Amino acid sequence: MSLKHTYILLIFAFSVAACRQTKYVPEGKYLLKKNVIEQKGEKVDADDLTEILRQQPNYRSFGVKWKLLVFNSVDSTKVAEKRIRKNEELRSENRKRIEKQERINAKRIEKANAKGDRLYTQKILPLKDTVNPRKFFREWLKYKIGNAPVIFDSVPYEKSIEQLSAFLRKKGYYYNEVAGEVKFKKNQKAVVRYSLVTGGRYVIDSLVIDCPNS
Repeated sequence: MSLKHTYILLIFAFSVAACRQTKYVPEGKYLLKKNVIEQKGEKVDADDLTEILRQQPNYRSFGVKWKLLVFNSVDSTKVAEKRIRKNEELRSENRKRIEKQERINAKRIEKANAKGDRLYTQKILPLKDTVNPRKFFREWLKYKIGNAPVIFDSVPYEKSIEQLSAFLRKKGYYYNEVAGEVKFKKNQKAVVRYSLVTGGRYVIDSLVIDCPNS
């Protein structure tokens, strides 16, 4: 593939991703676009802070949320309708197998009675799994490869603020300040910003043991 074609595909992917990201975001809800952490004072490892956040946006690579793009590319309604049909087919197949099993066992009981035997070998036919059925391709693609949109939730947002402050205290920043801000965009996306002021760090300078026992 030429470099020109590669650029065209990338531009197309970016365009599709941008317009389809909120396809399955309910009305009145917002897709978590990204988390931003701003630090003032002494710097703390950014990766450690990011891991504390209770809600992470959809995975992104090269600027595109590929897994979300895959999820949105498959029609949820059609997948659900086909799953209903598939489940009915499985139940129908199981009913046929149970009926066949009963016919076989009835004949075995009849033969055993004719011989004067009270025991017979029961035939048990395996049934199709209706609890965790095998996924068809589009269902597998949507729910195994794809990821549903991460909808902004105020509960983990507030909890993240508490956890960030607690993390800084454990690092010795006892008088830290952590605040949060959420910007809701018109395109049904939310950007969450966490602002951290670490303040002075308290460390143990020395340790003295005062004990009558020598």
